[in-house]
Amino acid sequence: MISFQAKELIPPIYFRIKNYLLKKGVFPKSKSNLEKNLLFPYGEIPFKNDIKWVLDIGANIGKLTENALLSYPNANVVCFEPVMATYEILSKNLAKYGNRVYLNNLALADINGSSEIHLTDFHGANSLAKQTEFHKTLNPSIREKSTETVILKRLDDLRDELPSRFFDIVKIDVEGFEVNVLKGGLDFFKTSVDTIIIEISLMRDISVREQSIFEIFSLLNYCGFYLYNIFDLNHIESSVGPFKLVQMDCVFKKSK
Repeated sequence: MISFQAKELIPPIYFRIKNYLLKKGVFPKSKSNLEKNLLFPYGEIPFKNDIKWVLDIGANIGKLTENALLSYPNANVVCFEPVMATYEILSKNLAKYGNRVYLNNLALADINGSSEIHLTDFHGANSLAKQTEFHKTLNPSIREKSTETVILKRLDDLRDELPSRFFDIVKIDVEGFEVNVLKGGLDFFKTSVDTIIIEISLMRDISVREQSIFEIFSLLNYCGFYLYNIFDLNHIESSVGPFKLVQMDCVFKKSK
């Protein structure tokens, strides 16, 4: 893990290295699942060899989508990516997988309509949530530069249009908009999902008194999930800000 001091000296390096590894598909395989050839982050979830459907919410340019397709050769993936330029790259990157991939150029939210998405210097940090002061302080190389109008849809209102009634895995990476996605799909998550991988970023929160992690956990508990795993924890020096842990990925499993 790159320390905050190193990121401060060379601001873009953390994101450049992470993005480079994603592009090259060389994220290390989970040690606990090496023999199963699961690519990041799928080695961090309960192992099943019969994965058929994956839902990728916040697919970006498709590197983790591709990891799902390679990890589960019999699976199909449904992707949601709202930013047009990013969506075009996503489409090109996944074209070779043909009808195994279903692409949607819109954002999932808790309302139907449209909104401005904030575009930044790094496509992986684009967000429907405005960049917070915490995020600016911890990522001096990432700044909002423009906006783009995108379509918003509630997942509960789209469920009849999806190519499957059930998804083995849902990956959610929406840069601080997680609560909105969950609220717009409560019925879907209650009945149609087995495992969720969700990125939770404390530096996306407005203040230490308004941390979204508590609402995310509460909503997933309400939908019948329990916490299975936490991985890819990102820490900073405690003297830099109000907290040491700034971002992590969590795995939730549907309780039987």
